[in-house]
Amino acid sequence: MDHHDAREMLSARADGELDPSAARALDDHLEGCAPCRAFGDGLARLRALAVELPRVREPERLWAGPPATRVRARRRSFRFAPAFAAAVVVALVLTILGPPGRFALPIAAAAEPLTTIRTMFVEREITDNTGVTHERIWFRAPGFVRIERTSPTGSELIIERPGERFTQNASGSTHLTGLPPDADVLPEPLSPTIALIGDPKGAGPTIDGRQTIRYDLSFDNNVSRTAYVDATRFTVLGLDQSLILDKLSTINGRTTGRKRVVSVQLNTSINPSLFAVPDVPATDSGFRSRPVTSFAVVPAAIPAGFVLARSGSSPDGDTALYARGAFPLQIDVAERARATDEQTTHLQTATIGRVTATIVYSLYSLPRIYFTLHGKVVTITAPLDRDGLVDAARTMFAL
Repeated sequence: MDHHDAREMLSARADGELDPSAARALDDHLEGCAPCRAFGDGLARLRALAVELPRVREPERLWAGPPATRVRARRRSFRFAPAFAAAVVVALVLTILGPPGRFALPIAAAAEPLTTIRTMFVEREITDNTGVTHERIWFRAPGFVRIERTSPTGSELIIERPGERFTQNASGSTHLTGLPPDADVLPEPLSPTIALIGDPKGAGPTIDGRQTIRYDLSFDNNVSRTAYVDATRFTVLGLDQSLILDKLSTINGRTTGRKRVVSVQLNTSINPSLFAVPDVPATDSGFRSRPVTSFAVVPAAIPAGFVLARSGSSPDGDTALYARGAFPLQIDVAERARATDEQTTHLQTATIGRVTATIVYSLYSLPRIYFTLHGKVVTITAPLDRDGLVDAARTMFAL
């Protein structure tokens, strides 16, 4: 049980709507969770204070039935002025329940485990016609990634921290700062791309002694790809260990293959020193931190249970990145939509109120939805399916 679930159950208990089995699970959570106990205490105080508020006589026209059919409970008068009492309640609501406009984000089944991932260590081998590439990847949500890569062409080190990226390879070292946040930081195939856009076709071949499932993926410009995924130890997000062999048909019917064998360790301790950046002269890319309230188009609501990892603006527009565990949700506000690669993307359209939105599925990045609002193009990027993206757009921007 996470904090969001516990607080919903506390509200249900306060309203007398919590069943006994759920109440026992809630009590078990509260024993070890001081923040949720404080939330419950604040909820009780809020209800007690609401009882003390003065009653205001409502206009008769608001009632459909005659006044005689109404029963009004007696309330004790509040000893402070009504305006002060209202201010106290508003302050308490904001303190205990959080800012208004929050909503529960719909989560695609393939991406839901991301909310429980705090850290991960990934080790994988990628085999193709050029040889074998070995990678080790450390991930600390949100925004910290270290990649050590050894390939037939040499070695490379990449360290990403919020707003900056350090790269070291045979060409030298570069350090970029002032970078906008980026939701596409999960090492593929840990992103749920295959489950969201792939079409399962049953059993695939046995590869390295392991049974696979065949997924067919189709993209615009008549490009198709087949992924054979280990059926026994692969859980879409690569939790534990996975094996993928994907094939891409090329000219003259020749097929090239790439095999990825991945092992994952979740929520283990990661030394912060791994993300230290050497003292190298930096190049400023111009992104500056700013509050979301200063954006050209401000979200009407934010997802419940998420934290704002980073927000700001650059010459290219406004960007905000929210996170819940390793689950990212990114908002971009710009003059124009981001370009898409027709070789690895598939586009769909959706009507949301009076707005026509475009949904982009990409093999190498997370799904996104974009639409025009107040003369700007708003893009939401998250590991969600179509319905989740549409609902996020509708709720976050009151479409």
